[in-house]
Amino acid sequence: MPIQQTSEFIQGCELFNAGHYWHAHEAWEVQWLQRNGNERNLLQGLIQTAAALVHWSRGNPKGLLLNWRKATPKLQAAQAWADFLDLQHVIVTMQALVDDQGKHPPQLRFVSASDPLCNQH
Repeated sequence: MPIQQTSEFIQGCELFNAGHYWHAHEAWEVQWLQRNGNERNLLQGLIQTAAALVHWSRGNPKGLLLNWRKATPKLQAAQAWADFLDLQHVIVTMQALVDDQGKHPPQLRFVSASDPLCNQH
């Protein structure tokens, strides 16, 4: 089953979009342990993004930066194949937070009508 159709992935996205970053990380970790290759790297990037946002929500810019630096290359690489997510939005919005120019965290936006969370943003 494609990663974007698993209940753990969907649950993680819903938790992330609700601002429950730690719980999103926990939901995705189940799939991360079972996947390999591109899907595993995407999940790791999302988990690291969630960890960065945990630090951001606690007012810890160093933790935000360190986790975002780990996540960025994974999300950038996933843009080539993960066309079901608007990863560009995540990257730009997260970078603005890191640069202290943004006020709001990203939302995970599904972009394909065949995906379960499409248009739920």
